[in-house]
Amino acid sequence: MYIYKLPSAAGSKISVTSAATGLIDLIETASSGTVSNLVQGANAFDITVEDGDIRMLMDSNTPTATNGILLSSGTVHRFRGVPLTQALFIRVGGSNVACSVQVGRSDLDESSSSAAYDVTLEAGAVEIGSIDGTGTQDSAVDAQGLQAMAEAKTFDGAALPNTVDEGDATRIAGTKSGVQYVMLVNEDGSAQPATDTGTDTFKIYNSSPLSDQHAESTLVDNTNETDATTYYYVDMDGYNAMGAQLIISGGSGTMTVTVEGSLQDDGTAASSCTYGDISTEFGAASWTATTILQGQDLAYKYLRFKTVSSTGGSDDADITIYFKKLYS
Repeated sequence: MYIYKLPSAAGSKISVTSAATGLIDLIETASSGTVSNLVQGANAFDITVEDGDIRMLMDSNTPTATNGILLSSGTVHRFRGVPLTQALFIRVGGSNVACSVQVGRSDLDESSSSAAYDVTLEAGAVEIGSIDGTGTQDSAVDAQGLQAMAEAKTFDGAALPNTVDEGDATRIAGTKSGVQYVMLVNEDGSAQPATDTGTDTFKIYNSSPLSDQHAESTLVDNTNETDATTYYYVDMDGYNAMGAQLIISGGSGTMTVTVEGSLQDDGTAASSCTYGDISTEFGAASWTATTILQGQDLAYKYLRFKTVSSTGGSDDADITIYFKKLYS
């Protein structure tokens, strides 16, 4: 942006009030001078919002304390290729807001942008949160300008190896090729290098490989089941494959097993969801004898095994279902 000179330095510090006011009028008030004839052809401006929130519009509408583009305190906005003379500003809170501005003309390839302005900290120690969460500690540097490490000696209650005392300065180690040396800390508190110094590469450890993503259970183990229809539920959330071993004995009558599925995943309890029969996905409409079922690409929230006992009142049907679900 090519910057235009204002009547005085005071014109660069405007005060946004409770009345929606144009940018040019605000600059003229601040500088006690005429600006309009000096900024002819201007189509760009920078504004730094210093001590409060303001709102702005440049579309011929009038902003209010609750409507308009919010420019928050502590931000810098650079507007390029805009109708500068239509820019209206109003404060959001109860006090006037000081803003620093400069106006000018932008090139065709310039674009508008916004950012929070930098914060400069006072000299001395800066209080930061403790790494282990037990309190606050000070950051410090040694004579060589190396940042001291905050004390962090535990991981899930286990002691970390090679820890330093609070306030001790340390250097980040690396290989000759500049690969940072990193230690991996296991859940038991032991550590191992994550950097292969021989090949200058990082090691990556998969803490949850696909081979570990499975769960097994005995879904049902009933002896002398009464004549009834009974349901057994499996939550398949996060899994897409399964295997089931059905050990069926109808006794003096029959025991029939079918499999049903539900995609209902809205917080409803498994027993209250709506199900459809999916037995044919496993090769049959139902089973009355011992068998093994296997299935993949099962995009169901719940599976339901339905058992129907009809033993003529002797209640001598037996059913056992061993179940395994996994992510394949």
